[in-house]
Amino acid sequence: MPSEGVQKKGTWVMLRSFHGRAGIAAVVALLVLAPPFAAAQQFTPGQEIEYRDGAAQWAPGTFVRMLPNGNQALIRQAPSQFFPEGFERAYSLTDLRPRQPAAPAAQALRPAPQAAPAPQPKAAVPAVATRVPAVPQGAGLLNQQQVLDYAKQVLGPNPWAQPNRDAAISQIRDYIKSRGVNFQWTLAFDNQLGAIGANAVHITSAIGANYGAHPTLQTYIGNFNLQSQARAAQSVSQQGGRAVVTTTDSAARLGSIRINADRTYVWDVLGDGKVIRGTWREATEDEKQAWEGGPSIWLLNARGGQDYQVRADRQPGWAGWIDIGMGKGRIAVQYGQRTS
Repeated sequence: MPSEGVQKKGTWVMLRSFHGRAGIAAVVALLVLAPPFAAAQQFTPGQEIEYRDGAAQWAPGTFVRMLPNGNQALIRQAPSQFFPEGFERAYSLTDLRPRQPAAPAAQALRPAPQAAPAPQPKAAVPAVATRVPAVPQGAGLLNQQQVLDYAKQVLGPNPWAQPNRDAAISQIRDYIKSRGVNFQWTLAFDNQLGAIGANAVHITSAIGANYGAHPTLQTYIGNFNLQSQARAAQSVSQQGGRAVVTTTDSAARLGSIRINADRTYVWDVLGDGKVIRGTWREATEDEKQAWEGGPSIWLLNARGGQDYQVRADRQPGWAGWIDIGMGKGRIAVQYGQRTS
């Protein structure tokens, strides 16, 4: 009884022929093993698997069971916000695979640590003056170059890093106060101060308040005609190193004051003969503005029962004038021009 084996697509079919029986053949299919069926045998209910989701991306899930068609399986996806227990969905067996082992730790792929770079030498820092020199002694009015030279000496080559900067600025101010200056503040000179880190309000104010020689107590002794707070107009121009001042005396006369050497005064405030009599004293350093050099005096218990400070005017063109003001700030109420 001859037999023949035919292999087709991995399936063996045994055909048996019986001689003597015309037209009768018995074909018995012993077994057909389809690939999907073979794949299905890989999974068991509850097994952790991966399914292909979208563009070849594998996501974790759980195998539930095979579906009756034999080509698909029901799997449960990972829990989500809307499906806390996981959404169940059918997938083709070709899109399933057993759960893959975790990828190697990323640490193994990290580059070896690099050695720390060798420390570089620090750039040289300009020296900082740590001690503020004393105000130098001397006589005569200061010029611009003398002020700049002293400011450089006190502040040092790195003025903004000077640990005693405030004290240094005060020393420059006091240097100007001690001698007075022969020049007026200008924008050009302020730029020169700025270039060396010395453009501070105490310095520029000292230049304005100490033009010319300092007054003395004798400066205040005498008779002065007074004018109202709106003093005359003034213009100042520079001709070489000399200040040229033009004034226009447009303010009306308003009263007078006599300051006596015996430290008394008589103040006719309005020029109506109604005078205020009192005493005066010299102002202390703390009672003047920090940048003002030379003496000033207090009129005690004067107008309205208040004390008024009198100071000699240091502006060019107003030589011999005084101003009378309230308090340390001296908000001027009247200006006076010496008559005798």
